[in-house]
Amino acid sequence: MTRLFKILALIVGVFFISCTDDEHIWIKPELPQDTDVTLLDMWASEVSFQVQSNGEWTIETQGDWFYVFPTSGSGNVAVQICVLENDTQERQTGKVTLISTTDPSAVQTFEIGQKCADDYGVVISKFTMYKKWQC
Repeated sequence: MTRLFKILALIVGVFFISCTDDEHIWIKPELPQDTDVTLLDMWASEVSFQVQSNGEWTIETQGDWFYVFPTSGSGNVAVQICVLENDTQERQTGKVTLISTTDPSAVQTFEIGQKCADDYGVVISKFTMYKKWQC
């Protein structure tokens, strides 16, 4: 009888240990395969990517030359990156960070960059933009 009681206690113990409410929270950006977001064209554009997650999330950005929407959501959502035209002579860089609001340790960051007018041989003046001709 005590042997049966020990076996039953072991089975019940294993059952309670294996049944936990702690679900592993994850978040992942699914970037487009046909666009290199680390070096986008200088022109104003829009790029979309998919956020995949099993919880709620928010997006933080570093850079004033682009913005994203929506900036928060739950589960799998398409997100738009709107890039402003870079009419400067320097490339621009920034970061997009996805953070789980359920588990702040679940974080994914990717870099975003943009070419400048100089990459295209375009000279920006105060009054006009024109292409540099090379001989």
